[in-house]
Amino acid sequence: MAVDTTASAASLRFLLLGDIGVGKSSFVNTFASCLENVHTNSPIHEAIPTPSSPSSNPSTAIHLPGVRLSTNPVFHQDGTASPFDDPLGLLPPKVIVPARDIDFITLPGYSATINPSTTLSLTDDYLNHHLHTTTSIFSPAIPSSQLAWFLIAGSHAHSLPTCAFYFVLFELKPIDIIYMKMIHERVNLIPIIAKADTLSKNELWVLKKRMLRQLKLNQIKIHTFGMDIETVEQMTIDRHWGAPPFVVSTREDANGQLPESEMKRLVELCLYERVRDLQEDSARKVIAWR
Repeated sequence: MAVDTTASAASLRFLLLGDIGVGKSSFVNTFASCLENVHTNSPIHEAIPTPSSPSSNPSTAIHLPGVRLSTNPVFHQDGTASPFDDPLGLLPPKVIVPARDIDFITLPGYSATINPSTTLSLTDDYLNHHLHTTTSIFSPAIPSSQLAWFLIAGSHAHSLPTCAFYFVLFELKPIDIIYMKMIHERVNLIPIIAKADTLSKNELWVLKKRMLRQLKLNQIKIHTFGMDIETVEQMTIDRHWGAPPFVVSTREDANGQLPESEMKRLVELCLYERVRDLQEDSARKVIAWR
């Protein structure tokens, strides 16, 4: 049975955006396979009111499908620790990575309807709904620094998306540029090159370089996990993996490996090494929107 996430916010919430048929479901499954401590993988749905309907009428709400991954904490394993640090064994173990709920919410692909603007309007409404709902909790007079602290420390107390994975297949289309330009100031935008196993290694690097150039030309800001855009561009020129747009393959080769895929690195950045960067940038966007 699907879990309703309307009243229960997860600690990390990832939006899946882009066209239809770009492998969003496979992305979630592959993401989960990169984790060793998942204890729950269950379907969820989120209901948000339509702008023209009262929020008290659930029948008019927009229902979005998703998946929740719940992870166990990762504890510190130190064989050199002295027993005198805790001789009675009363202290809780040191936690390296806390337990988390990770929600993936899928918005419709823009080709799912005759008019792509329908999907863009839905995404626009979705982001505004969560921004308004979250900021309305606080007094308008609250200092920005205090608001940022609450948003980062209280990730279970609000439903703001942590980031949006935007899936691109083969090339950026004009509608992709319009879509990303509409949302990049309200959510951390992370472009994903989908179905990378269908392209050669050289084609992937050419596509990475071209996408960065197009994004820069159209003044679209992407989340770079603490790196400046010049570093990201240089990594692409030098053909070093580990920076956006991320190459993602969801189909294993004969040896059970993901060919030419940055999925594992993306998971490390999003959940472990640079999760604070995501949360801080998300807080900055809320403050700017407010």
